[in-house]
Amino acid sequence: MKKVIFAAAALLMFSGCFGGPTPLMKASFEGNNGEVKSLLEKGADIDERGTLPNVTGYAPKYWLKSTALMAAAHYGQDATVDLLLSRGADINAENFLCLSAVHLATVSKKKETVSLLVKKGAKLEPADASSAWCHIHSTPLQVAASEGDIEIVKLLVRNGAGVDTGGYCGYSPLLLASLEGHYETVEYLLKNGADVKLKSQNKLGCQETTPLKIAEEKGHTKVVKLLKDAAAGAVAVNKVIAAPPEDPLEAAAFEAEARKYRESAVKPAFPEEARKYKAQAEFALQQKKFENAVDLYGRALKAAPWWPDGHFNRALILGELSRYEEAIREMKRYLLLAPDAPDARDAQDRIYQWESVAE
Repeated sequence: MKKVIFAAAALLMFSGCFGGPTPLMKASFEGNNGEVKSLLEKGADIDERGTLPNVTGYAPKYWLKSTALMAAAHYGQDATVDLLLSRGADINAENFLCLSAVHLATVSKKKETVSLLVKKGAKLEPADASSAWCHIHSTPLQVAASEGDIEIVKLLVRNGAGVDTGGYCGYSPLLLASLEGHYETVEYLLKNGADVKLKSQNKLGCQETTPLKIAEEKGHTKVVKLLKDAAAGAVAVNKVIAAPPEDPLEAAAFEAEARKYRESAVKPAFPEEARKYKAQAEFALQQKKFENAVDLYGRALKAAPWWPDGHFNRALILGELSRYEEAIREMKRYLLLAPDAPDARDAQDRIYQWESVAE
């Protein structure tokens, strides 16, 4: 599989047809932000395509029709990634092999870069799933699972990557991790609801198989046992429910609201609309309708975003629902509003607990 990763080894013969990296790409993968700014000011096309030298052992040696953002991401130049995005670079542009910047950061194991791109809105769903060029890895999670990069796998799953998404061939992340014998990755995917019986597609250029069958063929005995246990229902699913990435503008607006609240000698009156949803949320809790309670507390907080107890209570319920990323976010907002509250220490400890599960 490594020999055909990205279904592209044959494309090496064409690499000379696309030239080398553009000047902007070169400045970007070197992290030379001064040169990046200078080139852009002189009119360089921020999304111009060139050939990207890669820093991994993957074929092809050069990735065709890549952009400056892809170059910066692949080399882990986070400050350059941020600069290019601020100047309008297309975060979801794909190169000749249907790989975007977040794919290329995943391939080179740049976790912080992957995290940055996800926060900035990088797509985690398939590239052009109808294209045979993309038939091995059409999602970043497929790349990370194949590599057994458990930290990036966790990061992507927490941010909503589909654990069963397989693109053109239907090679799920679980199948690819099983193929390579990555036990920890296989276990994590199973615990997050990956379908152990899901088959890949029987179509041109693809192999119809299952995670168990491919692991047996490769002789990965520990993975085989784990997959058999999962098929028999002996592996507990403790799915981490992903939260959508926080909007940076929304986060900045809340921090300003929290600062204003803390500095105000006279706290604002509690609006009637917020009171209505607060009462309904408490009633939903009495009836053990936790999802409803989360929604109702959310509505109350739209009317009164500075309400500390609303954030605290919503965080607790989200934690009980295993929506840990959202719980952490809400509890951090509580601490922004009430850093000196008597239960601030307990609130921070809960954040630590949720972080251990979310990771």
